[in-house]
Amino acid sequence: MAYRQTKQPPITPETTLENARKWLNIVRYGESGSVIQLQDDCEYRLSEILENPKILKKYLGPYYRKYLLIHLPYNQSFDHTIRESLDGLCRARNIRLPENNDVNSYIKYVADKGYEIALFISRLSPTLEDPVFRELLFLEKILQDARNFSVVCFFESDITHPDYRQLTDKCSLIFDNIIKYPLYNRSDSRQFIKYQRELWNLTISKKLENEILDLSGGYLWIISAILRYFRDNPKQKIESAVKDEQVMNKAIVVWDKLTETQKTILKKAANKQLFKDAENRPEYDYLKKIRLISGKNDLGLPIFNHIIDRENKAKKLTSRDNAVFLENRDISNELTYNEKVFLSILIKNSKKIVTRNDLAKAIWKDSWEEKYSDWAIDRLAYRLRQKLTVLGIDNSLLKTAKRKGFIFG
Repeated sequence: MAYRQTKQPPITPETTLENARKWLNIVRYGESGSVIQLQDDCEYRLSEILENPKILKKYLGPYYRKYLLIHLPYNQSFDHTIRESLDGLCRARNIRLPENNDVNSYIKYVADKGYEIALFISRLSPTLEDPVFRELLFLEKILQDARNFSVVCFFESDITHPDYRQLTDKCSLIFDNIIKYPLYNRSDSRQFIKYQRELWNLTISKKLENEILDLSGGYLWIISAILRYFRDNPKQKIESAVKDEQVMNKAIVVWDKLTETQKTILKKAANKQLFKDAENRPEYDYLKKIRLISGKNDLGLPIFNHIIDRENKAKKLTSRDNAVFLENRDISNELTYNEKVFLSILIKNSKKIVTRNDLAKAIWKDSWEEKYSDWAIDRLAYRLRQKLTVLGIDNSLLKTAKRKGFIFG
């Protein structure tokens, strides 16, 4: 979510300055560190800091121009990404780098010129999927060998969890400073709404604004999605927004960032059954810290209630022995053969995309190529949604994956 220029800043100046103080202090003292924030817009606000001479002077001192500050999203390889970024920034400063050198040589060459290098590296959570953490260990080795070199890393996952203890021990420089960010507070969320309203010339009532704030819990990406819905559907109410496929898809993306243990804890919070559990304490503490669990042990991101509700409803539908059941009631006779096959294959592959071709093969078998048409598949989906509504099932559980197929759940 890149921010465009308006008179209104996306968040309050106080929060921007607080971020600048924390991040730039790491650089000023020649250290490195990591930022943990569930919503990945944190790094996008770097431009407000790195391109603002007043802020840089305030926190890096009068000689702030000696710092080469680079924001780079992680893209598969640190070696290539860092070299490219350094090359681009040095060209802008008229610093001629030697050709065909490795990263360490680049950094040493620039440091010898009297510059301090600071990389702000975002979207690093994929590096945690590697069981031996090759990329992070590579970055740690650069930090160990280099001088005048700092990194601030941005993660969407909780790298303070005991599961990552071995990593944090091996990468002591990357995790020298760890900053956990909660979801935005009410003031920043309200400021973001002002920003979006100006950007889109959007008028909404104070009541609707408060409803959006209550629903989104301080997650700016979700606020943006809800506001976009009302921009395009100005006469609708908040209840309609949570049924909108685009809004809910964004909420599901956020939900899917969480571990199964974290989801279980949040489901307990939604059902008012949350108690501190010693076994899950690290997860509970993390969710509390980032405000996904409120001070009263409620959901800090209330739109999750709708995801949990949808998942519970989806579980009521099962498929076995060539029949479809709503809880324990066989509803096969209320569906045509094609509808039953369509729904069965989606239920069996819950939350996964089932392609149109796979649906056609299941329905029409050997003659599927002859009988297949997008229109026929879409009509089946349309009729099935109508019948789900009659059965008391939220028909938005049956989602269209554009140009791919369908998803249930």
